[in-house]
Amino acid sequence: MRRSLQITMLIVAAVPLVLGTLNLISGATAFVTDDQVNANLDNMLRFYAVWFMGAFFLTVWCVRNLDIAGPVMLIMFSTMALGGVARLFSITQVGL
Repeated sequence: MRRSLQITMLIVAAVPLVLGTLNLISGATAFVTDDQVNANLDNMLRFYAVWFMGAFFLTVWCVRNLDIAGPVMLIMFSTMALGGVARLFSITQVGL
């Protein structure tokens, strides 16, 4: 059971690593046309791309230190859940 949890965590953590790398390289032009990209949008997207990539390395640490990583994992999962709630709130306020 422990090994399957570790493998699942690494597979799931690879998603933000790959997407973060792609966003870091391509910037905001991957989502909108060149004429709609401004410096603030591109700056924030690349900043958050590195932030998301950091989640992979934090997860790798948790997988290697599973016995003591409980509080860190609780903080990570709580932050992700609250971020999801914030996105839902934003959708209700502003729309998609």
